[in-house]
Amino acid sequence: MNAIRVLSKVVIICLILWAVYVSLSAFFGVQIYFPFRLAEAESIPYHRWQSVRVAVFLTLSLFMILYLLNTSRAFSPAKFLEIYFVTYTPTLAIFTYQAGASHD
Repeated sequence: MNAIRVLSKVVIICLILWAVYVSLSAFFGVQIYFPFRLAEAESIPYHRWQSVRVAVFLTLSLFMILYLLNTSRAFSPAKFLEIYFVTYTPTLAIFTYQAGASHD
């Protein structure tokens, strides 16, 4: 169990470093979208922005439904990320397919 806890903390540290790096890069005009695609002079494709937006709405909707059903229990940040990525992945796949874009 201890090894799993250490591994999860390492993954979270890597995600923190990636998120801070991507955020700081944006201030210098370098856009990086998941996972490591650089877009210096181009904007991030619309279907990627749309998939993030819809995934956030779906994730928040799920938490609001859980609240209305009185299942108010504490969720860890890792659980929030898990639910977000479970909604983001199919959302991105659908919007990418609709846009006729490649996955790169």
